[in-house]
Amino acid sequence: MRRSKKREGKPKPMLNDYTANDIGKRGEKKANRVLGATLTPGSGKGNMKGDLLHGYSKTGRTRERGYKRMIEKKSTKAKSIKLEEAWLTKIEKQAFEAGKEPVLVIEFEAMGFGSKQWGMVPLEKLREYFELEDENSMDT
Repeated sequence: MRRSKKREGKPKPMLNDYTANDIGKRGEKKANRVLGATLTPGSGKGNMKGDLLHGYSKTGRTRERGYKRMIEKKSTKAKSIKLEEAWLTKIEKQAFEAGKEPVLVIEFEAMGFGSKQWGMVPLEKLREYFELEDENSMDT
């Protein structure tokens, strides 16, 4: 008769017992699905910085080949999060060094259904977005 072996390793967390890493990984996967971005290996701990990369150009015809945006993702299971200037400074510095545009995505209530995600970009990029949208709305 065979004895069943007990599973070794970390047990699965209970519903309200998620680690910060569990929350972060789930948030990154959700943002990836919404944006169609690429998850970076190790969440940016290696040579590729940022949690996600977005806006890939294969041909390099209209702009340089590669990704256009570097995204840092912060998630919380709570309804509020303390915004730290260090997050913005980090993503801005890393994106500048890589020649990409910085984006910070924040997600509230990440472990529940219907979580809310917000994106932050530098104000100059937001102005450009408004101008493009205004131009396009005049055409219609």
